[in-house]
Amino acid sequence: HMQDCIDNCGYGASTQSAIKSFWTHLDKFALEMDIITRQYSGLLTTAAAPPTSRTPFTPEEVSRLWEHQAEPWVDSVLIFLYSGWRISELLALTPADIDLEAGTMKGGTKTDAGKNRVVPIHSKIRPLVEARLADAGPRLLCYQGKRVPVSTYRLFWRDIMKRLGMKHV
Repeated sequence: HMQDCIDNCGYGASTQSAIKSFWTHLDKFALEMDIITRQYSGLLTTAAAPPTSRTPFTPEEVSRLWEHQAEPWVDSVLIFLYSGWRISELLALTPADIDLEAGTMKGGTKTDAGKNRVVPIHSKIRPLVEARLADAGPRLLCYQGKRVPVSTYRLFWRDIMKRLGMKHV
């Protein structure tokens, strides 16, 4: 019944994985409560995640970004490329999360391994980070002195990609 629920949910790999996780937690709880004597959730399978359609930035594209770094928000794309933060993680960074003396940024979400992760500030983006900190907003990246919503940042990103002739998400 559990496997049938996953197989016939009508959704992709991500949702199937969430359903499997739900069954695993429910199974574990039922075992702890002595409702069942064996956990069958370990036998469940889900569809394989589809291959990503995302393409990395080419060296030429990175060079083009550096050529346009003075344009609005292009510096944030470079900070992404050299730090590896997710959008929500970078937008959540506060000045307190940046330690210029140690040359690190601390933040992260989503998984236990990703939370409170310390990421070195690459020497190439250090001036960009310092310039953002000099703006003295509540976050490393601010818009009109306030936190940048992810939806707003996606508009900035889309505009940069269009202006510079790039196709990245």
